[in-house]
Amino acid sequence: MTCGPCDITGLFPIGGLSGIISVSISSSTEVNLTSTEVILTGPTTGTVSMSAYPYLKGEDRLLGVGCKSSARAECKWVQKYDCFNSKMHFFPAWGGSASRSGDAINGVNLEAEVVTLNSMNVDASSGPTAPYFRDTQINGFNLIYSGRPISVTSGRPQSYSFLADVLPENTELYLSSFELSIDPPSRSVVNYNFIFALNEA
Repeated sequence: MTCGPCDITGLFPIGGLSGIISVSISSSTEVNLTSTEVILTGPTTGTVSMSAYPYLKGEDRLLGVGCKSSARAECKWVQKYDCFNSKMHFFPAWGGSASRSGDAINGVNLEAEVVTLNSMNVDASSGPTAPYFRDTQINGFNLIYSGRPISVTSGRPQSYSFLADVLPENTELYLSSFELSIDPPSRSVVNYNFIFALNEA
């Protein structure tokens, strides 16, 4: 048995993006068997999950906040497969939920703030003296993130292109979810999830 290429993560080709912590890629192909035992294959779709530090060395690792804070967004896509041309199409379903909680975060804004409510996080797994937090969460539309490594405008869905050394040429990635978490005094971390399709040339 032979394994695939092996190298150190510091040399992983990530298209010039900085602060990458982890990247994982998975995919699956739709396969059906007819009553006459003919194998039919459909689209191959996949996901990319990536986490990163949203700052460079020497920059504010807490992005201007003093308390636990976060920002989240979801992007909805309608997937339609063109069986005549063996191609999966992604159509943006405009909207999707977006929210932020805690302090105002540098580089994060909501285009429209719709509902403000209280939120709470209680966890006694480390003992009854563990602190708990009550905060304010703002739900709205179109989370705009202008930070590193990839800026996001969740209410205006778009495609992204990176990992060119791993995925086939011209593979487009579509953002499905975004989350930025800051837990002082720890570092902040940003997480992205993308979907994609491997279309025949």
